[in-house]
Amino acid sequence: MSTTLHHKASTMPEQSGVYLMKNRRGKIIYVGKAKNLRHRLRTYFVANIENLKISTLVKEIHGFEIILTTDEVEALLLERTLIKHQKPRYNVLLRDDKEFPWLRVDLQEPWPRLEKVRQKQDDGAAYFGPYGSVKNLNLLLNLVRRIFPLVRCSRYQFKHVTRPCNYYQMKMCLAPCHFDVSRDDYRHMMERAMAVLSGQTQAVAASLNQAMRKAAQEEKFELAARLRDQLQALQNSTQKRTVVLSSNIDADVFGVDVHNGKALLYVLMVRDGCMLGHDYFRVTSLLENEQQVLAEFLLQYYEHRPRPANILLPFTLEQVLFTALEAHNCNITTGTTVKASSDAGRLLALASKNATFQLRHGGRAYEAELHAVQQLLELKQLPRRIECLDISNFQHDAIVAALVCFIDGKPRPDLYRKYKLAETATKPDDYASIAAVVQRRLQRLVKDNDHFDLLLIDGGRGQLQAAQKACTELGYPHIALAALAKNRKRHTVARTVSSGERVFIPQRRAPLPLPPSALAFKILTQLRDEAHRVAQAYHRNLRAKISHASPLTDIAGIGHVLHRRLLQKFPDRVALQQASIEQLLEIKGMSKNTAQAVLDFLSAMSNPESGPGLRINTRK
Repeated sequence: MSTTLHHKASTMPEQSGVYLMKNRRGKIIYVGKAKNLRHRLRTYFVANIENLKISTLVKEIHGFEIILTTDEVEALLLERTLIKHQKPRYNVLLRDDKEFPWLRVDLQEPWPRLEKVRQKQDDGAAYFGPYGSVKNLNLLLNLVRRIFPLVRCSRYQFKHVTRPCNYYQMKMCLAPCHFDVSRDDYRHMMERAMAVLSGQTQAVAASLNQAMRKAAQEEKFELAARLRDQLQALQNSTQKRTVVLSSNIDADVFGVDVHNGKALLYVLMVRDGCMLGHDYFRVTSLLENEQQVLAEFLLQYYEHRPRPANILLPFTLEQVLFTALEAHNCNITTGTTVKASSDAGRLLALASKNATFQLRHGGRAYEAELHAVQQLLELKQLPRRIECLDISNFQHDAIVAALVCFIDGKPRPDLYRKYKLAETATKPDDYASIAAVVQRRLQRLVKDNDHFDLLLIDGGRGQLQAAQKACTELGYPHIALAALAKNRKRHTVARTVSSGERVFIPQRRAPLPLPPSALAFKILTQLRDEAHRVAQAYHRNLRAKISHASPLTDIAGIGHVLHRRLLQKFPDRVALQQASIEQLLEIKGMSKNTAQAVLDFLSAMSNPESGPGLRINTRK
């Protein structure tokens, strides 16, 4: 296959463009750009590739496509777009921006407020962010709210308030809901808060000082006192920050570290020569080096963020990336052109040091728990990816299963799976249901190469044996399995006896106790409880649909919307059975054929020989 692909690569044009590597199923696994497509593609299909990660990618390549562009900058931007939409496995993938928190301010409202939102909308409001974590956002939001007494309550609370809230008593809100507050003064205060969020602290301090003096000269002493308090709070918060540059410049300083297939990008945000804050982003990097990781990250990072006047990078990247960033009036400085003793050099060293620490040592509390799980369950490798299965059913109704996934001790809802179990719908059977789900999961493992380190079953020895049998039948007898049985209490005349949480593993006949003091207790019970929650919610949802189902939806042409309109016009059974075809045609979306089908259906249902009477859901 490599010889064929090498020959195909040799026939590619010597032009700039984007190439898309695909696996045997035609799925895109890597997107790259090139100034010369022929030269770049031929490097993948040579005899001896020393880079282990590149050779791993090449083994999966069964074909590729190219997209020609007019120049390298256009290829760079197209590469970014394709990575965002295709999410190839071997590219650096920054989480979708809708997952990051933003701060939103709508100045069109009478009393604007700072709101945390998850997605930026094109609604005319001002947005700040996105922030890499809610923690960083809250720190900045709390700082601004301590300086400026802005409205905090919801629009509903503001409208229905009967007295000023506690924030007014603490001088952290002007309470315009209850008192006569100047809208112009409030708007100016919000504009200053927005300037602080943008890092313009010195300009805001000068504005507050000028407004305070003006208010004092006009004998508006209450306003002057409030402005004085805001100025003092701003100055106190600024003094706590480290002044890192001799000049009052704005800059983003980047550090990057790559280790064991993972990468971390660290960003120091400097505004007005002061350290405004920091952020960091963990990404999966299966094959790129630090330069490639940072290059792909920067394009995604600045897609929806304002670019500062200066960007400090630890090393030189491709000129095409510099060209794309400098097109937005950014001055780019790299670690190769600055002295280590200079302000820029110290900042770059600080960012790199933090990137290495956060990736290799930071946030590793889960490591001890995972090692405890590995030791308890006698696993051969550390269970970084654990999936947990739970079955939920009630008599013969809506037999479902949930499979949740934790990676490095944290839930990954995007990898959760829910199943309807038609195979066992006639007779609820936990064992058969578990076997059916395990079979489906192993089929996905084979098809998508989607592996896990441990499969946890909610149940006891019987449930574990059902999963074992399914694994053996599909040729995977050595899959790591365990079952977690709930704490059971047995009441006697003398006392209540508790069995505690118990873990069953294939290689031991007797269950292993799991006391709350055990390191493995927290992560295993969290997995079990999360799987139970997801399964129960899915089960309740399906049962609600079943209980509220209407035979009218079985008629061709009657969907949920038309069904709702039909019941709004004819809310009870008698009215519907007496309806004429002309009355039915008055309903929006009702065709003549569908109306006739409804009348025929009602006629058949009203016939005693046709079976049970008509059951109509009248719930709106």
